[in-house]
Parts: sequence; structure tokens; C-alpha cells
Amino acid sequence: MTRPLRSWLNAHPVAAFVLLAFGISYLVGVPVLIAGMSAIAPRHELLRGYLPRILVVYGPALAALLLAHYAGAGGPAALLRRLLPSRTDVWVAAAVFLASGVAAATALRIAGVSSAEMSRSVSAHAGLLAAHFALQVAVVAVGEELGWRGWLLPQLAARTSRLRAALGTGAIWGIWHAPLLFSGLATASMFLLFVIGLSVLFTWLWAYARSGLFTVVVAHACVNAPLFFWEQVSAGAGGSDERLRRAWLVLQVMYTAGALVLVLARWTWWSSTAAMERAAARRAA
Repeated sequence: MTRPLRSWLNAHPVAAFVLLAFGISYLVGVPVLIAGMSAIAPRHELLRGYLPRILVVYGPALAALLLAHYAGAGGPAALLRRLLPSRTDVWVAAAVFLASGVAAATALRIAGVSSAEMSRSVSAHAGLLAAHFALQVAVVAVGEELGWRGWLLPQLAARTSRLRAALGTGAIWGIWHAPLLFSGLATASMFLLFVIGLSVLFTWLWAYARSGLFTVVVAHACVNAPLFFWEQVSAGAGGSDERLRRAWLVLQVMYTAGALVLVLARWTWWSSTAAMERAAARRAA
């Protein structure tokens, strides 16, 4: 790599990440997605739902790893090590797993799915639910979180308050889901609020884990897996798409409201920066 390009990457890490992440996902990942969807038979629904999307969802991860190699302290190995959990991370991830399961069940119940129907579906298709969770972790969550919380959030958090960093990350993350933004103004607006709300919640987990990514990866998978599972089960049983749409809407409202409560409850923390807190600690000492 030429010295001017390396200098530009070091001077503009956020712009470089956005260009690389969007470029890999859309210029490389989308053509692979289209080809993969055509090549895999519809009967292989689980495989068809995840495998062709790998280069799309790994666009942020590949961008982060490239920048870590050329412009990051510690290189790609240091970034990847942040996926490893501490003992505390495992307990936090378990709590997140349980809380997200309750949230998903509540959303489905409000959407009109009975508790008995949910129980029968989980009992009959427990392996499918586990497969969705595992694939959400390996394909979706790791691919995205190495970029969003692994590279982008730390870069923004080093320059501004935690809240602004979370909102900026959420806005870019939401725009990255461009196809969903063309689904109508109301749907797109709610989706953007949902993603920004998740960005706030994930930022809190990221900060609690001292920039570790394990709990955020688990949380990302836990948000998606239950309703992706329900979509496949209900489609096979001739279920209503309207119930799934309502469940997603309820879940979006729940997570967005949770993020708002968290910000209001910890406003001082959100409005400050890590550098400000370190300086205050030094003055107090």
C-alpha cells in the first residue's frame, strides 16, 4: 500500500470503513447473494437463507479487518481477540439470551400467537431454533459486529460522547440495510428507529464488556433468531404473515423504548466521553 493511501486511511478511519463496508457488501456481496439464491433449491430453506448472504453481512467485518491491518493498533488479531468472552461476559450473555427470549415471546403473543402454539413449535422444531441461533451468530452477528462495534463505534467514541457515537453507528448501520428502507415511509422510519435503539443497547453492552464483542454478538443473534425461526415454522404450517409483521413491529417498539429508558436513566454517562471520565478521575485522585 502506498504511503499517501495509508496516511489517508489513518486520517479518515470512519470514511474509509464506510466506503469499504458498503462497497464489499453491495458491489461484491449482492451479486453473490443473487447467484446463490438462484443456485440453491428453495427446499433447502435454512441453507438458502444464510449461505448466499455471507459476503453481504461480512462486508463490515472484512472492512474492519482490512483497516485493522493497514491502520489499526494491534492488527486483525487484536480485533478478532475481542470476540473471546471473559467469565463475566458469559453470564451477561446468558442474561441477554433469556431476556431476548422473553421479549420475542411477548411480541409474538401480542401479535396473536398463542402460548400453546409457541410451545408446540419450539418443542417440535427445537433443532431448527438452535440452528437459526448458531447461524445468526456465525453468519450475521460476527459478520456485522466486527465492523459496527468492533471498528466503527470505537472510532466514533474516541471523538465524541457515547450517545452521539451510538447514534452515529446506528444511523450508518441502518442505512446499510438500504433495501429495507424502500418498504414504505412508516416501515422504514420504524426500522431506522429500531436499529438506532439497538445501537444504543449494544453500545451499553460493548462498554460494559470494555470493548469486548462477545455479548454484543450474542445479543445481535438473540434479536434476530426467534422471529427468523418463527417465520420459517409459520410459513411451513401455512401461518399468517400478518402476525409475523405485527410481532416485528412490537419487538421494534420494545427495544426502542428500552433504549430510550436506558439513555434517560444514565444521561450523564451517555452525554460524557471516556476521555472526560478519565480526566475527572485523575483530578479526583
